[in-house]
Amino acid sequence: MANTRHDRAGGTSARPQRGPRAKLRARERIAAERAARKRAEARRRLLTAIAAVTAVLAVVVALVTVKLTSTPARAVASESQASSVVVRQVTTVPAAVLTRGALARRSPRCRRSRRPVRR
Repeated sequence: MANTRHDRAGGTSARPQRGPRAKLRARERIAAERAARKRAEARRRLLTAIAAVTAVLAVVVALVTVKLTSTPARAVASESQASSVVVRQVTTVPAAVLTRGALARRSPRCRRSRRPVRR
């Protein structure tokens, strides 16, 4: 019967033998890949945060720009000196109004009770 196995003569396989050095290199390679994935994830998180802050700042800048460059909806009245009649009417309080207010403060029915509310 013919030999159908694919190993080499002498009983050794075509695959290299794994020793302690090969395992150490594989562990180092896996650790390096994990570290690279962690760095990439941290970089991705940082870029996401920066993008969010940039988007918010862009919206704020756009709103401020629109507000500063927009024309007012209605024309604002210009300021001018008021006439002496208007100034006198606004700043003068008739004596009857003052005495009415002073009398109201003295009357007992205008005073509030300071007792606590019972429930």
